[in-house]
Amino acid sequence: AYAFFDALGTWFCLRKQGFRLGIATVLGITLIGFYYSNITPGASGGQPMQVNSLRKAGVPMGNGTFKNGDGEVTFYDKNGLPSRTTHYKHNQKDGPEVYYTPSGEVWREITFKADRIVSDKTDSTLLK
Repeated sequence: AYAFFDALGTWFCLRKQGFRLGIATVLGITLIGFYYSNITPGASGGQPMQVNSLRKAGVPMGNGTFKNGDGEVTFYDKNGLPSRTTHYKHNQKDGPEVYYTPSGEVWREITFKADRIVSDKTDSTLLK
C-alpha cells in the first residue's frame, strides 16, 4: 500500500506539471527507487535511479548553477523548454522567479527576498 500511495503522489505531481504518464509506469518507477534504495549503501541509489527512469519516460530534468545554497535553477516542461527559473541565496528563494509560457514568453514574475514574496507580477493576457 505504501508504494502505491507514494506512486500516486508522484503521479499527481507529474500530471500537475503536464506529464501524462500512466499510474502503472509511475508505480514501476517508484518500485525501482525502492529496489535501489535497498541495495545501495545508505539507501543512496533510489532517487537517482528514479530520476533516470523518469528521464527515460520523457520527463526532462532541471539544471542550474546551484552551489552551497546559492544560484539559479531552471525547470523544463515535457517538451524540454524552460517553464520556470528560480534564484536562491543561502538556500532561500531570493530574486526573481520567472514562469514561461510554452512559447517562451514570461507570463509571471515573483520577486523574493529571503524566501518572502516582495512582488508578484502576472501578465494575464498570456494565460490561455
